[in-house]
Amino acid sequence: MKQDELQKIWKALSKYGIHTEEELNTAIKQMKPLNIGCMVSPVKKFENEKTVMVK
Repeated sequence: MKQDELQKIWKALSKYGIHTEEELNTAIKQMKPLNIGCMVSPVKKFENEKTVMVK
């Protein structure tokens, strides 16, 4: 990663009070799980050439 890209990332993190790798690791550990279910396509199962949605 280029130095200027890293600078931009650290600048963005500093807006949230994160200035060191240790603070970043702590913040990641304290994050709540992210539910991405609304952002993915449903799983499709094919049976006898008919598409059946699996819940």
